[in-house]
Amino acid sequence: MIQRRKIELSGKPEERFLDPKQITAVLDQLLKFQAGGSFIFALIGGVAMQVYGSDRFTTDVDVAADTDEIPLTVVRPIKFGGKRFKLHDTPIDVIVRSDEYADLYRDALENAVELSTGVLVVSAEHLAVIKFAAGRAKDREDLHWLLANDKIDVTRTKNLTYRFMGRFGADEFEKLLDEADVRRRRVDRENP
Repeated sequence: MIQRRKIELSGKPEERFLDPKQITAVLDQLLKFQAGGSFIFALIGGVAMQVYGSDRFTTDVDVAADTDEIPLTVVRPIKFGGKRFKLHDTPIDVIVRSDEYADLYRDALENAVELSTGVLVVSAEHLAVIKFAAGRAKDREDLHWLLANDKIDVTRTKNLTYRFMGRFGADEFEKLLDEADVRRRRVDRENP
């Protein structure tokens, strides 16, 4: 007979990856708020990456929204605008930017695309600019994935970057494109 060790799950529930049922439950509730006229939201973050085909895991549901006044339990405010909520142990970041990226998020929400479920997701190009602006390692990896898998219109993304991040941002994005091109060529050489 095989003896198995038992171990405790590490981390707090909000630090564990979400399963599809948790994501669906959150989206169903947010759609009810949206249908009731409470607010408009669009997916960003890891769940949006999944919509575009990435196998990226996430520990929360991030949405851009027109308001963060929804009837859920507030965990804490988000420093750049919005609030973190909790629904059945699932963290939800409802982002209403109040900083230099407020116009980018507003534009992303206004130009979101609708899925067959009725859920809105920001365009792949807006998602790329949002990821670029965030600048964290996981966001950079997401951006590389979007580029490597031809999920974005590069010219449109460059234009959005210039519009919302100025000349410096556009120049930095151009460097990232060069870096992604080098990565792609290396992968092509290694996997002929």
